[in-house]
Amino acid sequence: TDYDLGPGCEIVLPGHTLKALFPKEGSVYDYSFNQERGGWKHWLDTVDIAPIPNDAEFTAIVVTTVDTVRYKALLDILLKHEKHVMFGGPTGTGKTVYIKDLLESLDKGRYTNIQSTFSAQTNANMIQDIIDSKLDKRRKGIFGPPFGMKCVVFVDDLNMPALEEYGAQPPIEILRQFMDYSGWYDRT
Repeated sequence: TDYDLGPGCEIVLPGHTLKALFPKEGSVYDYSFNQERGGWKHWLDTVDIAPIPNDAEFTAIVVTTVDTVRYKALLDILLKHEKHVMFGGPTGTGKTVYIKDLLESLDKGRYTNIQSTFSAQTNANMIQDIIDSKLDKRRKGIFGPPFGMKCVVFVDDLNMPALEEYGAQPPIEILRQFMDYSGWYDRT
């Protein structure tokens, strides 16, 4: 079949074929591609599953499932490649627990993190002050994580800020500006 992709565009087939066929059982979401082996590997086979200690606090228990392993792996890849991530899903499915567990497991010598939770009372000035207060002042008007480190900003309950008169949510707008322009103007 011939496809017209427009001027100067053409389909180039890869120079090799994939020898590892997809497993017959499960779905595509149950597997990760292992580049070293050149084949598919079930997500649960990519981690060591440790038993839950008898003295573990109930609130500190994270049960390893296909979902927890998959979400942590994808979030880890995206963070290491410095991509912005929005992690969505139904209420009560453990999104906050997965993310906080991953943030705690990041290399402390390489990553620092700022965690905040939005509420109906959160305003743009508050979120700007929270983030600025946890960054180092490098020079006049320039803030950032300690040299040689990356900073991960985690905001929980992103949808919570109250709508303003025109339907916007200023705390979300200031975060969008931060992500689009790698910063914001100093209010002082």
